[in-house]
Amino acid sequence: MVQWYEKAREMWVEAGQLKNEALMNLAEDFFDSLMVVHENSNEGKRQVGEAFLHHTGQLTGDTRVHITIQQEAARKLNQILDEIPQELKKQMLMSEEDLGVM
Repeated sequence: MVQWYEKAREMWVEAGQLKNEALMNLAEDFFDSLMVVHENSNEGKRQVGEAFLHHTGQLTGDTRVHITIQQEAARKLNQILDEIPQELKKQMLMSEEDLGVM
């Protein structure tokens, strides 16, 4: 999924602020798939939190991508943050990289 995300992000950045329905659908599909993994188990929550929390947070503030993609990322980021285990939240508070996203 990380490779899928990296390739999708490249396409979102290349498209810039142009409204591209296919790329918006890609964003929705990617984040929906990510949430299926996240909601499947505690292990899924941990893996998504560790692998995508920072990337998703960065995407929400990336002005090089269309606002609707940023909004989709923000919705999923909030959902992930609401549901991640307490242990991972504590780790995030100790990580300067994750705090920068918050």
